[in-house]
Amino acid sequence: MADNPPAETFHPMEYVLEELEARNISPDMAGRMLKRMVDLSLTDWFDFIAGGPVTPKLAKGLSTLFGTGEEVWHKLQRAYDAAAVRTQSETLRLIEKADRGGRGD
Repeated sequence: MADNPPAETFHPMEYVLEELEARNISPDMAGRMLKRMVDLSLTDWFDFIAGGPVTPKLAKGLSTLFGTGEEVWHKLQRAYDAAAVRTQSETLRLIEKADRGGRGD
């Protein structure tokens, strides 16, 4: 069986921003909506927008805002985290190989 490249993964924030744009909702407005819906702090919202993780409260708010299940957001975050670990592992493997002078042993 041939190795298939992993599916492209992305931070859940990218999906959220696309959905907000499609619905003509600014990130600021979404932050205020999430504050009212689930009492998510604006600091937590903008931390997420800057690349922070999906928290349980944020997942609840996003599920309400977009009509999805909370688990959708947790799965997107786990997939992103797993891809980041794979990338870091591959980078370390290449560094170790370079330190050995390019030998694969």
